[in-house]
Amino acid sequence: LQAVWNTFCFVLITVPAMTVIGLALALVLNRTSRLAAILRAIFFASTVLSVTVVALIWRLMLIPEGGLAAVLARAIGEQPVAFLSEQALALPAVAVTTIWWGIGLPMVLFLAALQQIPRDLYEAAALDRASKTRMLFSITLPAIRRTIALVLVVEIILQFQLFGQPHLMTGGGPNNSTRPIVLFVYETGWKQWQLGYAAAAAQVLFALIALAAMAQYYLSSRKD
Repeated sequence: LQAVWNTFCFVLITVPAMTVIGLALALVLNRTSRLAAILRAIFFASTVLSVTVVALIWRLMLIPEGGLAAVLARAIGEQPVAFLSEQALALPAVAVTTIWWGIGLPMVLFLAALQQIPRDLYEAAALDRASKTRMLFSITLPAIRRTIALVLVVEIILQFQLFGQPHLMTGGGPNNSTRPIVLFVYETGWKQWQLGYAAAAAQVLFALIALAAMAQYYLSSRKD
């Protein structure tokens, strides 16, 4: 139950954040300039890294003795915080790591959707003196609502399968506060050799992912 709760909390932190940040980056970088192309490549570059590299980078950044977070804390006159050792901060730290790692995928999906919107709609709205905010809520968001639903469901499925980040960064601790379902299945089946219990826990994960896949099918099959 603790592993299920940790997984749900992790999904609730990461999925909305990745959707909103990915959409914001896509809106800002939906340009034809060279600078926008360079920034798109920079933001997408983290996605191609392996989970091992990402976890090691962020472990080094978050250690309270000499890590980047500790250096910044001392620079503003604060004491360093042991993010990965504090029960209340460990899961958010893993979530921030995951958001940094995976933000490239939703950004690219949103960019592809934005580039399919006819420019005539914006030109007509500009002639009617519509503001940028009105264009966003009346043209952009309705035009990409299917992509928003796709990103939400895909990210839910991906984040329910959380394993490598807590396994390498915290080992599921402190006090089981970062142990997700997949890590629980791994430890139960391959460390404790309770294969039946691990298989049952895997079925719970399968049911949760199946619900997300069914939601995606329902949303994608709806008519305009």
